[in-house]
Amino acid sequence: MPYPFPIRHYYLPWLAGLLVMAFVLLMPPDQLATVPYAPLVLSPQEFTSVIPEVIEPVVITMPFFPGCQSFKGKDKRACSSKRMYAYIYDQASYPVGNPTQRTAGIVEVEFLVGSDGLIRNPKLKRGPGHGRGGDALRIINNMIAEGICWEPATAGGEPIRTQMAITIQYNMVWAGARPQP
Repeated sequence: MPYPFPIRHYYLPWLAGLLVMAFVLLMPPDQLATVPYAPLVLSPQEFTSVIPEVIEPVVITMPFFPGCQSFKGKDKRACSSKRMYAYIYDQASYPVGNPTQRTAGIVEVEFLVGSDGLIRNPKLKRGPGHGRGGDALRIINNMIAEGICWEPATAGGEPIRTQMAITIQYNMVWAGARPQP
């Protein structure tokens, strides 16, 4: 029975690689150094001079929503998330429309928190439509208009600017009159 594929396409490159590997393994070590593109082997003294002795770790903390200055560590992060989403869901609205447009979905908005704590460049990453993405952008723009100042991210104790992304979940709510069952 003939092969369903040409043998030369599968076995020839494999065989060539095997022959090259055998050639390199069987070559005497003194000749291996004369081969171009041979791996460079460093002595222990050369190796330690290439790598720095001490690598300083840089601790990076993400921005915090305002109002949680009295907390530390995980409690501060939990407080920040809780206050941020409370603000967002208090500001969220559902556009009035047709009851058939009851869309649920996830909206992602990204923005920059500057080293001064102010929000810049909000952008809609994704949204389910029917005005949900526009509403999320309105909320972030309200933060800018109200002058809400986040506690900026830090790297090594110094404030830095950071790209943030917020996810908002809209459920199936319609702002008009409820349809009769």
